[in-house]
Amino acid sequence: MLLPQLDVLLAVSAVLALAFAFVGAPLWLWTLATFAGLWLGGAPLLALYIALPVAFVMNVPPVRRYLVSLPIFVIVKKLGILPKISETERTALKAGNVWIESEFFKGKPNLNRIMQQPYPELTAEERAFLDGPVEKLCAMVSDWDVSRKRALPDAAWEHIKRERFWGMIIPKERT
Repeated sequence: MLLPQLDVLLAVSAVLALAFAFVGAPLWLWTLATFAGLWLGGAPLLALYIALPVAFVMNVPPVRRYLVSLPIFVIVKKLGILPKISETERTALKAGNVWIESEFFKGKPNLNRIMQQPYPELTAEERAFLDGPVEKLCAMVSDWDVSRKRALPDAAWEHIKRERFWGMIIPKERT
């Protein structure tokens, strides 16, 4: 008679675990469900006594950092498992915030928060560059000609060099 109850308990536990994972349930809820599963499954009292300190360590962030994260970090650092951060990655990390892109990378964008974000204004220098050299370059280039010849006109290249688009210095001879 105990076996059918165990099958039902395991099935309910699996469905509950999938539901928790799907909604991103917090750790305390997983812990509560684990203790309920142990108690309803008729686990011995010793299992509950073992699970209690584990639950405490995992659910209290300062304790978890000191007893779990720190030793793992030390071991990983000593073994040299993590790759070194590149100069490009270091520069990107020091660059500041990621504005609204972070909302998209989280996988659950908060559209209300995104809509409340102020859009950055162009500086006078940026606006002058767009209204001047960029407009002039666009007037010099024909999409049709570029798609057929697969090249920008020489006058456009001279303009790009003279106005230092993208901060590039383009040599006289280009391939």
